[in-house]
Amino acid sequence: MLRKEYKPGTPGYDAHVKGISAEVVRGLRRLDAEGKLAEAGERVAQAINDLREERILTPRELNRRAII
Repeated sequence: MLRKEYKPGTPGYDAHVKGISAEVVRGLRRLDAEGKLAEAGERVAQAINDLREERILTPRELNRRAII
């Protein structure tokens, strides 16, 4: 589903953000009901750490890791 792109200060931006927030809350509640919320949190934390690490690495190091 493609969404219209909203920018802060444009008409409909607040409703758009609230809609996204509501979707996130529904997703978190579903994961919690399924008992998978902690696991999902761990995956998100790992992904953030991976991104931080990749930003520190040089392009050469990233290429080497991709090959391995």
